[in-house]
Amino acid sequence: GSGIQYETGDHIAIFPENETDVVKALAKRVKADLNKWIRVEDDNGEAPFACPTSIKDALTKFLDINAAPSKSWLTRMAQKAKKKEHKDRLLHLTGTDPVRREDFRKHVTVGLRTVLDLLNEFDSVEFTLEDLIEILPRLQPRYYSISSASNSTPNSAHVTALVEKTTTSDGRVFKGVCTNYLNTRRKGEKVRAFVRTSNFKLPSDPSTPVILVGAGTGIAPLRAMYLHLEKCRSDGGVLGHNLLVFGFRRKDHDFLYREEIERMESNGTLTSTVLALSRQPKEEKKYVQHRIIDIREKIHEVLQAGAHIYVCGSNDMAREVRDSFGIALAMFLGLKADDYVEGLQLDGRYLQDVW
Repeated sequence: GSGIQYETGDHIAIFPENETDVVKALAKRVKADLNKWIRVEDDNGEAPFACPTSIKDALTKFLDINAAPSKSWLTRMAQKAKKKEHKDRLLHLTGTDPVRREDFRKHVTVGLRTVLDLLNEFDSVEFTLEDLIEILPRLQPRYYSISSASNSTPNSAHVTALVEKTTTSDGRVFKGVCTNYLNTRRKGEKVRAFVRTSNFKLPSDPSTPVILVGAGTGIAPLRAMYLHLEKCRSDGGVLGHNLLVFGFRRKDHDFLYREEIERMESNGTLTSTVLALSRQPKEEKKYVQHRIIDIREKIHEVLQAGAHIYVCGSNDMAREVRDSFGIALAMFLGLKADDYVEGLQLDGRYLQDVW
């Protein structure tokens, strides 16, 4: 966006806003006028969010109305239920024995129910705006790896994210707050955000080889890196051997940035790209950790040339990738392979961007 300053590899924190229709429905359920203004203070006399504010802004910008309900919420709802069957059911779901814990897990957690869903289900619960403000957590910023390069698009930060939208078994639609918020913004609309610096940075010398490993939307900061290197190359810089290991399900519908990656290969920014396909018809299931072992000779060769490794994905994926590098290098380094990988980490040559 306008005025943004970042470096390739940084994160962006985005303050989402709750969906207007859900805000209106929740306000109606607790008989609150969205146009009225409120001032809120905690027990220490401090405001938990910017006050005074309108009820509309409180429910849209400051309260996480999509948060997963806790058992304490249900206890409070039970206290305010006018129908005995509603009170009994809510108290049942707060129980600590295995049967009731499983009922809570299935109905609330797996069922993706929000506070509005529960208030609609138990319509005798007389909840107020004050109840909502007391139980709901604050709406937190969501952090994303920036997927653009600061040397090619310095005034524009890109985000690569999966828009979460799930239809439950009873027909309700559960939406991820931030991805759906971003997905419904129009060009030119302002979004509240800030940049968080990261140590997930390319070597200062663009001729240093890199090994980029990511799966799914974990391609985000790796995309930023190959775009950064492409700009270095177009500015006359000499690049090293740059290897991308990218995992996803199927070529025909999960290959993010396919044309762009193919362009990177054809123009020499990426020396080679290795794909790990986990759901490709008629092919063996492969994840990035398997492919690292498959191409161990290339991995060893590029590391001997001084390569830096960058891994982006879930914590579980990153842990398995780290183990795979040890396995891959054991063929060449024997029992010293794990010590070598640990040395890369200590030297800042093995960096991770994980969640």
